[in-house]
Amino acid sequence: MSTLRSSVPRYLLRPWIALVAALVVVATLFTAPPAYAADLLEVEPNNTTARAQTLPLGTDLSGTFGANDCDYNDCDVYKLSAPGQGRLTLDLRFSDLLGTNGELDLFVLDAAGTTIYSQDISSADYDGSALGALAMYVDAGVFYVWVSTPAGGIWRDETYTLRADVTPGVVETEKNNTTARADVISLATTIAGSTFDNDCDYDDCDYFRLQMSDASKLSIDLRYSCQLGTGELWRVSSFDNTGRTLTQTNLRGADCDGAALGAVPIIAPAGNVYILVQDGEGAITRGQEYKLTVTRTDTPTPTATPTSTPTPTPTPTPTPTPTPTLTPTPTPTPTPTPDVDVTRLAGADRQGTAVEISKATFAPGVPVTYVATGSKFPDALAAAPAAATQGGPLLLVDRDSMSPAVRAELTRLTPGRIVVVGSSASISEALLADLRNYVPSGDVVRIGGVDRYDTANLIVDYAFPSGASTAWVATGEKFPDALSASAAAGAVDAPVILVNGGLSSATEQTRRLVTDLGATSLTIAGSALSVSDGIEDSLPVPSSRIGGTDRYDTSEKLNKAAFSGASTVYFATGENFPDALAGATAAGYTGSPLFAVRPDCVPRAVLDDLTALGAEKVVLLGGPGTLSENVARLQACS
Repeated sequence: MSTLRSSVPRYLLRPWIALVAALVVVATLFTAPPAYAADLLEVEPNNTTARAQTLPLGTDLSGTFGANDCDYNDCDVYKLSAPGQGRLTLDLRFSDLLGTNGELDLFVLDAAGTTIYSQDISSADYDGSALGALAMYVDAGVFYVWVSTPAGGIWRDETYTLRADVTPGVVETEKNNTTARADVISLATTIAGSTFDNDCDYDDCDYFRLQMSDASKLSIDLRYSCQLGTGELWRVSSFDNTGRTLTQTNLRGADCDGAALGAVPIIAPAGNVYILVQDGEGAITRGQEYKLTVTRTDTPTPTATPTSTPTPTPTPTPTPTPTPTLTPTPTPTPTPTPDVDVTRLAGADRQGTAVEISKATFAPGVPVTYVATGSKFPDALAAAPAAATQGGPLLLVDRDSMSPAVRAELTRLTPGRIVVVGSSASISEALLADLRNYVPSGDVVRIGGVDRYDTANLIVDYAFPSGASTAWVATGEKFPDALSASAAAGAVDAPVILVNGGLSSATEQTRRLVTDLGATSLTIAGSALSVSDGIEDSLPVPSSRIGGTDRYDTSEKLNKAAFSGASTVYFATGENFPDALAGATAAGYTGSPLFAVRPDCVPRAVLDDLTALGAEKVVLLGGPGTLSENVARLQACS
């Protein structure tokens, strides 16, 4: 048998073989790595929970970001089932060639379709590592994963891979954001959790309940990563069955070993005892796991066995010792209560409260009304100074509906224009069309960007077409700093620029916005934990920073710097945002400061400011469940 051989000499083939091999290596280096081999392909339509595609745990699925099938977005919904409660790990990957400015939304829903986690995923997070590091937890049974992208743009026709795994364990089960929904825990049992989403508005609240048969002394152990910096990370509180606060401790990075919290005993009566874990300042703890253990440190009271009572031996009556004359102890001088009238604006819910604020502030025939979602704060806070500058209120709605109270208020206002803030993911096209019925001219415009920061920038462009000599800069990750800044900015017709405060420098978009405004000075709201020093240093014009030790101290300092006098002052809770959102517009429109205060007392520095400002009236935003009657009495915090 003969063998065919190439007529090209071997010594001439070798360089070509080497070149081809080199090209293969180079191509490998510059080609995006595949996510992983898929076991399952996406099947459309899967744009609702009713149509959700089943995705078994541990299965690699390949999908495509396609055409709009839910309000100008492509929505892909997957149905999963966990055999028991545990930590959920999601691995979502896509091309690394999509740049850094795109954003998609990911949601985890419980069996009833209620969102328990939501996460904005940047196009820069293509390898899945950022999402995979977040601590999310699910209960046994059905849950859903929902991926939503703006139809078109960089995402259109891009493929992705998705995998979900659940690691069994004793974990929190969302939503546990009220005492009624508290997770029931046992003594000496460690439970894993994370402060993740805005389930008691923008702070995440995780409630846990123990049932004690008798009065007891308890100790809380909360452990977390020691690599989260030095700032305030978590606040841990305990309450009895009536809601009375037993303890409250702020934990910093150095308290990661549990010693500081463990040194604070809980003296609890018999009955239910509630433990509340909340995230602290900044967004550092979002998605970070903590481990909670509650132990009893005293000996349970034994049930006594009845015994016969012996006849007592008479004791001689002692000669009484004269009572010495005591030197009186001086009574400390209390913090004087300012002589002001206190009123309250509150509705049945966040939409109703916004309506009451609007009715108290704006007459019919306003030139404009801004409408934003009441479920998240960034759009509304960016809109507050814009609405104040243009002379109209801010009303809150749900994504697909508005309450009868909002409809009645729009009828009363008869605005010349309605500005809808946020994309169709925040306020649907159907609701936007409905809003046209309340404007005689039908003039309804939408201002919505690819994410909260883009939306905030577009609002500034729209509301301040002639620019502004000054502006405020606040983090878009937390609401309290931006709340007081929005009121202060609105009072001087200045915008608020929202930034991702954790970045090492200001983005190109932020720097360009400052330049386009023609601003010559900036005020940064919050400490470096809220807006980093790197952002401050990279801004194109001089800036000053106003920041305190916590959200209340920062709010007080912001208002002291912005206002030298005011007849009316607004109070909003610093614990959650809905009641406060519309108040920022009213405060800005009337040139009044808005202080973030605690739910059950007023910081002493704020009481001093009321006197210094010459305030005659304090307006509480929200009902007694938001700001208690102690606040209405201007009771000072201890």
